[in-house]
Amino acid sequence: MRIPLDYYRILGIFPQVTDEQLNQAHHDRSLQLPRREYSEGAIASRKQLLDKAYEVLSDPETRAAYEELFLGEILPSESTLAEESSSQPTDESAESFVAVRTSTLDIPPEQLVGALIILQDLGEYELVLKLGESNLHKFSPTAVGQNSADFLPQTRTDIILSVALAALELSREKWQLEEYEQAAILGVKGLDLLQQNSLFPTLQTEIRNELNKLRPYRILELLAQPSANTDQRQQGKQLLKAMLQERQGIDGQGNDHSGLDIDDFLRFIQQLRGYLTCEEQQEIFMAEASRPSAVAAYLAVYALIARGFANRQPALIIEGQMILTGLAKRQNVALEQAICALLLGQTQTASEFLEQCQEAEALSFIREQSKGAPDLLPGLCWYGEQWIKTEVFSHFRDLSEHSVSLTEYFSDHEVQTFLEQLSIDSQEISLDHQQQRGVTMNTAFSRRNRSVKQQGSVTNRRVPSTRPHHTRTQLVAGGGGGAVATFATPVPVPMAPHSRRSRRPKTSKAVREQDNRLPVTTTYRQPQKPRSVPHSKVIPSEVTHPEKTTRRLPKRTKQSRRTFKPRSWLVWATVLGALG
Repeated sequence: MRIPLDYYRILGIFPQVTDEQLNQAHHDRSLQLPRREYSEGAIASRKQLLDKAYEVLSDPETRAAYEELFLGEILPSESTLAEESSSQPTDESAESFVAVRTSTLDIPPEQLVGALIILQDLGEYELVLKLGESNLHKFSPTAVGQNSADFLPQTRTDIILSVALAALELSREKWQLEEYEQAAILGVKGLDLLQQNSLFPTLQTEIRNELNKLRPYRILELLAQPSANTDQRQQGKQLLKAMLQERQGIDGQGNDHSGLDIDDFLRFIQQLRGYLTCEEQQEIFMAEASRPSAVAAYLAVYALIARGFANRQPALIIEGQMILTGLAKRQNVALEQAICALLLGQTQTASEFLEQCQEAEALSFIREQSKGAPDLLPGLCWYGEQWIKTEVFSHFRDLSEHSVSLTEYFSDHEVQTFLEQLSIDSQEISLDHQQQRGVTMNTAFSRRNRSVKQQGSVTNRRVPSTRPHHTRTQLVAGGGGGAVATFATPVPVPMAPHSRRSRRPKTSKAVREQDNRLPVTTTYRQPQKPRSVPHSKVIPSEVTHPEKTTRRLPKRTKQSRRTFKPRSWLVWATVLGALG
């Protein structure tokens, strides 16, 4: 079989070398050994080719004969040269278009592995890949006779090793050329060949580590593709999700074998945000925020604000505002909360958040833009526009060129309708809150029990007691069940025996049981201090006075109306007036 090699290339020398240089080249190449995974037969075949090349070139007669043959192969004939020169411009010399050919060498099949090793030493990885793949099927069990059974398995193994190594080296070259996806394809090709034949687990690990380190570059390259290349961009997102899963989140402690620590990975996430759309970032970071992850939650807020503002969907801004409320327990996000409140028309809330802000530079800018206004609303509007454009929209590939105008946002009919309904709902919630002042509430309030809050009754109860001069108050409520809010009136109940245990003399069990009996019933009209009791311990009512409830509720309703917020049109007037 013929291979694209010559004796000069085998020894790594030029035809003009001296005898001393020839000897040194042969000595050096003989000392160099290939990877330890190769078999002894492969190393021996390589040595045979080196010795054959040295034998031919070290003898002057054989060298002269070989040089004549060698030059005839690599240089074109005179007739070919004349034909090529006639097709070229006359002002160009013949040397500029001489076709340089590649010399070949005829070797026996058992020396193929040795030739592949030499080509690999010369950096001819593409030739190794081509020759190895084209000859691999010739050494399959079906292509080789039974007499070569001892020769077949090891030769095939060495060829597979040569192809895998060539694929790995080509992958590294493509990586240096910043062709990351092509590098990954070549690496996967070599890895699959080794896995299919269950060979060289150490080399498999090496290739796998290379692919893991290459993955962040692949993700950036795939996500940077045009929006029309949906398949490639989808592949990039899948690789990113797999990487996040292995790391156990953006700020997780997992190992994805990429070599990136937490700080490097955060910079990587910040870099790839510019290649993702607003919707894609919301999908990815909302899923990561559920791990939970504070970093992912904060990035999800940016995506929600961006989509809510650009698509005129204030509901997304409300969702981002809720996430910021949770983040406020760990870090100061008052400025972001103030901007969200501004976009929802909650000017008073925005001013309150500004008072909690700790960013001196931002506050200075807001005060400067307010120009002596009674509040900081005008400056916040100016800052909000700049913040959305530079800090939010600039990190989304579909919004980087999008214009930002609060005037257009608040003038949108859908936004006005939503915020008008939001203002009405806020007033109703405020009214309910005012009506519930002074009413016992359980912290675990459930929606299914909201209707129960008006089913309570204020009553005076008869409470039996054995010690009427030692009492404390208790709230008694009727109706409902579970976690409910009820109207209740405190009534005194007997003090538990264990509360005065230190003052009581030690008595027998029979005396204590007799003392715990309740033979006397006393009616208490004026309660002193409220104390809630579980619903299971509510005492049936004997005398009720529903007229007390009906007299007190209208008074509370009237007082609560005095604390209503202004109507929403006043909010719009204030915001639009601040925008000029």
